Amino acid sequence: MRQIVLGVDGLSCEDLVDFVQLLPKSRRYFNLDSPLAVEGSVLTSPQGLWSEVLTSCDWTINGCVGYSHPRRSLNALAVMQERDLFVPPKFAAEETPESRTLSINMPLLMPKAKVRDWLSDGSQPVAYRVKPSKLLTHPELQDYSPRAFSDLSSALGRPSAGAQFIECEKQRIDCAAILMQSRQWQRCFWRMSVFDDLSHFVGMGFLKARDLLITKPLLQLLDHLDDLLDAILSSGEATVHIVSTFSHVACQGMLNLNNLLATGGFFTTEGNENEFRSKTNRMAASLLFTGMDDITNFTLRSHEGQLKTSHTLAASPVSGCIYINAKEYFDDGIVDAHSRHSIHQRLGSFLHDTLGKKFWGSAKIVENDEQSLKLAAGPMPDFVVSIDGIEFSDQPNPPRSLNDIPRTTHRASGFVLLPANQMIESKAIKPRQVLEVIGV
Repeated sequence: MRQIVLGVDGLSCEDLVDFVQLLPKSRRYFNLDSPLAVEGSVLTSPQGLWSEVLTSCDWTINGCVGYSHPRRSLNALAVMQERDLFVPPKFAAEETPESRTLSINMPLLMPKAKVRDWLSDGSQPVAYRVKPSKLLTHPELQDYSPRAFSDLSSALGRPSAGAQFIECEKQRIDCAAILMQSRQWQRCFWRMSVFDDLSHFVGMGFLKARDLLITKPLLQLLDHLDDLLDAILSSGEATVHIVSTFSHVACQGMLNLNNLLATGGFFTTEGNENEFRSKTNRMAASLLFTGMDDITNFTLRSHEGQLKTSHTLAASPVSGCIYINAKEYFDDGIVDAHSRHSIHQRLGSFLHDTLGKKFWGSAKIVENDEQSLKLAAGPMPDFVVSIDGIEFSDQPNPPRSLNDIPRTTHRASGFVLLPANQMIESKAIKPRQVLEVIGV
C-alpha cells in the first residue's frame, strides 16, 4: 500500500474541525473522532520540527535546530540540508528505483538520483526547482514555483498577497497530481505552505471566515484538494495521513536575542566605524548563506557577518538558538574548553533572570547538556529558547512599521489525522513518533 503524508503546517487541532468540514468528499476516509495531538518541545521552525519527524529522533540527536546552522564561525551560516543531519531520514535505506519517494515542498529533503522525485520548498540554495530534469517535459512542472514571495516580509502589507499564496498552492496541487499519476512511487511527503502563509498574513481563524478577500479563492483551493484526495483514496491504492507539525498564536511582539545578549556582555558587533567594511562583511555572509546573488536591503539590515567574534562569548545566529563561541567548534572562537562550563552557567542564569522573569509561564529555555554537546557530530546550540507569542528577529533595529510584524507566530503544537480504519490509544505524541504511527 502506498503511503502519503500530507503536511498542513500552520493548522491547530482547533482548526482541524473547520478544515475537514471543507473537504466534503474525502473526509469520510479519515478518523475524525480521534485525531492525535503532536506536541513538540522548543523548536518551532518547519526545518527543526520536520527533522524530528523524518529522522524519528529528537533535535538533540539529529542536529537540526532550524533553517540554517553555523559552520566554521558564528559569522558564517549555511542553509540546513539533508546531508547535514547527524541521522538520515528513517526511510532513506528503503528508497530504491522500485520503491521511490515523492518529496513535494519538504524542508531538508533533497533530490536523490533514481530513487526520489523532488519539488523544491524554496529554502535551498540551488538553481533548480524540479528533479529529475526529465520531469520538465510536463508544462505544469516547468512552471513550478515553490513560493509566492521570496520571504514573508515582502508579502506583508500587500493586499494581493493572500490570493498569490493560494494560486501558488493550487499550482503545487496540480504538480503533485501529475507526479502521483505519472510516476512509480511508494511513499509521498507532500507539504502545503498556504495555511502557514495565510496565518501570518491575515491572522488565525481564516477557515471560519466567509467575508475575507481570500475566502472565495481559498474555498476553491480546498475543493481542488478535496477532489484529488477523493480520487486517490477511492482507488484504495494509498493511505493518507494529514500532519501539522506546528500551529499559530497571535504575535504580541518581536525580540532580537543578540541585542539581549549584548546587554549581558555576551555579544558584540563590529559597529559602524567602517561602514564599507561592515556592508562588505554582511554581503559576503549573505552570499554564503543563500548561495545566490539576490542580496536585498532586508538581508543587509541583519547581524549576518557583523559579529565581532574576538569579543563575542555567545550569539544567536539561528532563530531561538544560542551558541557559545567555543574554540573547539569555530575557527575564530574565543571560549576555551576550560572556560566553557562557567560561561555556560553564566549564560543560563542570565537567560532565566531576563526571559524567565519577563515572560513567566510562556518562555521555554531548554539547555543542551554539556555531555550531549561533546558527543554531537558538529556545533550545537547551548540553549534553545521559545516564547509563546514572540517572534524572534535577526534585525538589530526595531520594526519600522506594522507591515514588518507578522500577525501570528509559530507554536510547536499540531496533529495527525489518521485514516478511518486506524485507531491509536495515545492521545498525544511527539514529532519523532509520527512516522512510527504512520508506519513509514
